[in-house]
Amino acid sequence: PDLIYFNNTGARPTPGYYVQKAFGVNNGVEYIPASLNVKGNQDVQLRVNTSVVKAENGDLIVKMVNLLPTDVSMTIEFGNLDGYDTQNTVWSTMTGQPGDGAVTPVEKTKAVETKMTTSMEPYSFTVIRIKKK
Repeated sequence: PDLIYFNNTGARPTPGYYVQKAFGVNNGVEYIPASLNVKGNQDVQLRVNTSVVKAENGDLIVKMVNLLPTDVSMTIEFGNLDGYDTQNTVWSTMTGQPGDGAVTPVEKTKAVETKMTTSMEPYSFTVIRIKKK
């Protein structure tokens, strides 16, 4: 439950800290109804989830979590992305085994398309931020 681990020799943020920070930095003012097409049975679908919001500055923010010990393939349909920088989208991903205290977010920039298929790594949390032009 602690967000920062500390002992007599040092302190470091926990994975929970980074998740809370990601939700705080990527909050929205408008919830965008979205559906996530995940390949797999009902057990798979219950352990994979997404949230899409629009930030105050107009950016689209997609948060996705995979609570399974295996990759999950999914199709994302963003709809109309006119007015968004689809070539420089920031993907921030945390992945690791449960209980691993050394997990930190890794950011990369990659393009998004109106409809795309992607894969989520096992035990991962991803934030995709599509900036408004």
